[in-house]
Amino acid sequence: MLGQDHLEPTQDIFWSYPFEYDYHSKIRTILLDSLRTPPDVQIVITPSFSEESVWQLIHSVDENEYYSFYRTGSISIWYNNYSDKPKKVKLIPTDKALSKETFETIKNLYKAAIYTVRYTLPDGTMGMDGTSYYFGVFDEGPKTGTIWSPKADTKMGRLVSISNELMELASKPGNRLELGSKLILDIEKLTKELK
Repeated sequence: MLGQDHLEPTQDIFWSYPFEYDYHSKIRTILLDSLRTPPDVQIVITPSFSEESVWQLIHSVDENEYYSFYRTGSISIWYNNYSDKPKKVKLIPTDKALSKETFETIKNLYKAAIYTVRYTLPDGTMGMDGTSYYFGVFDEGPKTGTIWSPKADTKMGRLVSISNELMELASKPGNRLELGSKLILDIEKLTKELK
């Protein structure tokens, strides 16, 4: 549903269609198997017409360090899944360190967003093409929520915009993930609004 100010619960695996289960399993195998679990924050993006991606934030307690792990495939997993001659999807990884303050700023945003999760009453519309965003936070256990192509002027639209900006920073070459002052202000403002 378009234009939401909250996330919706993610779909239970037992209610998934076989094609959804197969698709999500391939995303997991290709993009997630090389990552640590459980992540502190995880975002999986599945667009209709381009490559899927995943971004994780991890606090390594043993090292007392904070890391950003971004993964995307060389081609769309969805379209490759239905190709007569499937190709090998190559993993494109980008790993970075980040400060404790940056980590906490980002985690607080997604933690606030996850606690907005609730069901939406159906309005008779169903979307087809668009982008699905799957958010997860480890907060005394895994907590997840999802949104599909929200309108830009909603809270979830702003969450998606910030997420896209964060993932763009995470995917660029370099050793550290650093946020600009405007992005930090945008994150802090939305975090307050979601609480």
